[in-house]
Amino acid sequence: MLNHVKSVGYGFSLFSWLIGFVLVGKSVSLGAVFRTLILWRWKFGELPQSTFGQARG
Repeated sequence: MLNHVKSVGYGFSLFSWLIGFVLVGKSVSLGAVFRTLILWRWKFGELPQSTFGQARG
């Protein structure tokens, strides 16, 4: 019985570690996308706004 509880605890810690890993990965990728968008807006800031309006429409 004790062995079973130990294995369940180990599986739970592994599961929580996996969830944390996925959350960290998502936040990192979101940060990269956000930074890229900011860089793009800054890079294309010199372009006229009508270009963005046409792309959006």
